[in-house]
Amino acid sequence: MIYVLTSGSYSDYRVHGVYTTKELAEFAQNIFDSYYEFDIEKYELDGPVDLISKARNGLYLFRVDMFLNGDTNYVRRVPDYEDMQPKEIELSRYQGSSNDLFFKCNVFAKDEQHAVKIVNEKRIQYIALNGVPTKVDDK
Repeated sequence: MIYVLTSGSYSDYRVHGVYTTKELAEFAQNIFDSYYEFDIEKYELDGPVDLISKARNGLYLFRVDMFLNGDTNYVRRVPDYEDMQPKEIELSRYQGSSNDLFFKCNVFAKDEQHAVKIVNEKRIQYIALNGVPTKVDDK
């Protein structure tokens, strides 16, 4: 973990220092001129270890949206660091004209076809255990 002492936003954003402990970042915050309003931001160094380990083994995180009948509506590698966690299958509803129910899930897979296969197996298991859902709060 690293701690970054920053101030400002947008074009005024500045990094004043990077520290190995929160205590050092707070100490530095106290000795700098109080002209700035400081923030201490916390970052994981080298990213999530599990994600790196999986990628080294040829597995990447994919987001799959699948209709109740098994048709795939969306499949893509997850690009956003904030969302880079596998997630159990969950039921959702498209907003807009169709309002169709669908399953969404993040899974580690070799490629898009592998991701779709994994989510389809999760979809089948969900329906076998819970029946075919008719609304989002059916679980």
